[in-house]
Amino acid sequence: MLRYSILLGLLTSLTSCVDVIQLDLNRSNPAVVIEGRITDRDSMNEVRITQSVDFDYANEFPPITNAQVVVRDLTTGLADTLTQSFPGVYPITKLTGVPGHRYQLTVIIGEKSYSALATMPSRVELDQVSYTTDNRLNGTSIRTVATYWDPATPGNYYRFVNYQNGLASRTFFVRSDAFTNGNRVVQTIRDENITIQAGDTMIVDMQCIEKAVFEYFNGLAQLQGDNINQGVSPTNPPGNISGGALGYFSAHTVSRRTVVIP
Repeated sequence: MLRYSILLGLLTSLTSCVDVIQLDLNRSNPAVVIEGRITDRDSMNEVRITQSVDFDYANEFPPITNAQVVVRDLTTGLADTLTQSFPGVYPITKLTGVPGHRYQLTVIIGEKSYSALATMPSRVELDQVSYTTDNRLNGTSIRTVATYWDPATPGNYYRFVNYQNGLASRTFFVRSDAFTNGNRVVQTIRDENITIQAGDTMIVDMQCIEKAVFEYFNGLAQLQGDNINQGVSPTNPPGNISGGALGYFSAHTVSRRTVVIP
């Protein structure tokens, strides 16, 4: 088995960012990587399709440009046949996510078919974003802090994304309500991929995600070395795409707040 790099290109409404992770894959079987998301925001919905490559070709991640991609709202019956905007990027333009609705992703590449199902969880508002300082042996670190009320119903999962002056962090930071169900949560986001400084504008997105997506990003976090996350063992991240592709399809809400570091 050899080490392979997978490009996870995560476009956001602010900017695009690139995350490179390492997965053990067989050289003779390069994998299709599908990253799809539909949100309750108009500008954050897309399906990105690439292919894994040998580690020797790091940073050369060929986009798959000949895919047929359809996203369906199974609750309403509406469908969006996606048109490629950039190589390997297929924006969702005719659908916006609604909490409680169930969505189906279908991708056909040649004779191979891949699919996934996702149901958008109820929205939880991010009440406030502030900051705190950690005193460490190598100095003081500034961290963002997200405050929100977790619903009384158990089984809520969250992903947090930091944006430093408009650039998304590469850290995968997820949490469940296993120990906070129904409580006010003050969550420090420990992000080792950025150094927050005075004068920075920090934006935090809180995504309400499904358990399968939580497990996927938690697996990525452990591959990344972020062992503070809860959940699965550090193995290849368990995606929810059927048909043999790597990746995930997520239907999630997004709540966003901003803080300027004085």
